Amino acid sequence: WLMRQAGRYQPEYRALRASVIKLWTDQMEVADRAALDELTRFNEAIDQSLTEAIAAFASSVEHTLRLADNRKDEFLATLAHELRNPLAPIRSAARIAKSPSVTEAQLQWSHDVIDRQVQYMARLLDDLLDVSRITRGKLELRMEPVELAAIIDTAVETARPLIDSRSHRLTVTVPKEA
Repeated sequence: WLMRQAGRYQPEYRALRASVIKLWTDQMEVADRAALDELTRFNEAIDQSLTEAIAAFASSVEHTLRLADNRKDEFLATLAHELRNPLAPIRSAARIAKSPSVTEAQLQWSHDVIDRQVQYMARLLDDLLDVSRITRGKLELRMEPVELAAIIDTAVETARPLIDSRSHRLTVTVPKEA
């Protein structure tokens, strides 16, 4: 903008570049009208460039936020589905445990199934609490050795109610060595 001070013009330009670095330019004592007109055109050109740069930056930020939001939604949908999976074996194990003809071995098996599935659900809930880290791009994968037999047992436990309800038979052979 231009300020009039004691017969002198002091135009001041403030520009914000897309890189968010402030550029301050002061031009002192513009004495004649031609110089003032040139300075005004220069100011308008800067304003136009800045407007375009800010619009491009805002569009980029909006696109990035939209992608992050979509990733979060996909994660939550997957997690919600995964949280439902342990419920079937828990329900099945609880039904067996409540049966009047339950054996001690069946009761122990039921307790083991419920314990494992509840631990699995607790890990999933921990993942749910980590959503904010995902949206900030600070997701950390925890790598650890696992027993293949334990993973297969958990998968079969999860699928067992469906297998039984359809009268299917599943045979799994896992090597004894780790």
